[in-house]
Amino acid sequence: MKFLLFVFMFISAFAFGQQVEVSKMEKVTIPGNQKFYHPQFDHSGEKLLLTSENYQGLHLLKLQENNLQKISDADGAGYSPKFSWNDETVLFQEQEYIEKRRFTKLKAWNLTTENTRLIEPAVRNLSVPMIAGNRVLFRSDEGLKSAVVDETQPDRSDEIFAGIENQQLVLYRGEERLVIKPYESESYIWPSVSPDRKHVLAYAMGKGAFISDLTGMVLAELGQIEAPVWAGNDFIVGMVTKDDGHQILESSIVAVHPLSGEQQVLSSENVIAMHPDVSAKTQKIVFHTPDGEIWFIHYQLIR
Repeated sequence: MKFLLFVFMFISAFAFGQQVEVSKMEKVTIPGNQKFYHPQFDHSGEKLLLTSENYQGLHLLKLQENNLQKISDADGAGYSPKFSWNDETVLFQEQEYIEKRRFTKLKAWNLTTENTRLIEPAVRNLSVPMIAGNRVLFRSDEGLKSAVVDETQPDRSDEIFAGIENQQLVLYRGEERLVIKPYESESYIWPSVSPDRKHVLAYAMGKGAFISDLTGMVLAELGQIEAPVWAGNDFIVGMVTKDDGHQILESSIVAVHPLSGEQQVLSSENVIAMHPDVSAKTQKIVFHTPDGEIWFIHYQLIR
């Protein structure tokens, strides 16, 4: 009975799902025609973080001005950076080698002053940054830590995050840490929590993408949707790829309805579209191609 109640609540949350209609695809003009990868929106949908294919370096592109700013040249700087809630600070990592061992730092870059400050000095193990109100949370050699990065926002100690530790799926709520196991003996990547903080989206290596509740109960299996991300609470965006064992031959951006599992191909078939991110506020999806081009998919939701 308890399981049926969970399923009913999940169905109710998505019962009024919407279809995604693409209005146009648009190649983003990059100053100097530079190649970039792994684009990521800020909360306003008016800025992008860009990096290289192997995550070396990090740049900020202001879309309205078409202004490109360098944040860092360091290795690892482009791996899962985060904007503060007011979009005025970028949290990012930098990797360095000391006596042939890799260490990672956490830094904060301010958009107004263009100054960078050190948040966490070089440690052997450092999680990607997680933003909770006015703080950045991260896990280092010393355990879970936090630092204030945005004085304009209230503290949100009850914020929920999903992360990966030793290929396990972990939820954080304040200082609490919970390992959840949607599937036994699986390794996980690409974790995230829905904007309403009710569901977890991730990819199990032997199963594919799925949605679970906050206890790890699987509510929907989405199949081989790689790099899945939330597009608001209504649908999931990811990529479906084909390869020859060495390189990707085809890749499409798809929208997936969480309840029905129905897929809609959003990108053009003549473009190899990879690693999407979504701005539900501006109704745009951004992705990169193997050649380092950045593209937008403009969409609207229709019932």
